[in-house]
Amino acid sequence: NLNIENEIETEGEEDDEEDEDDEEDDLEVEEWVYDKKNYYITDANNGIIFESLENDEIGEEVGYFKNGEVFFS
Repeated sequence: NLNIENEIETEGEEDDEEDEDDEEDDLEVEEWVYDKKNYYITDANNGIIFESLENDEIGEEVGYFKNGEVFFS
């Protein structure tokens, strides 16, 4: 029984960690066009660049800004 209880507690703790991760995923983004292609960015000076999917959702991270310069992964 102790093992099962420990597993249940561990699962609950993981759920709490997932909730925290979800909060971190809530980034404010704005649309940005580069080379005639749409992207989402967090900050045009030192931010992250995400792909824009066909349904206007945010895709994977594809690059970043560093001191206003664009770097793609």
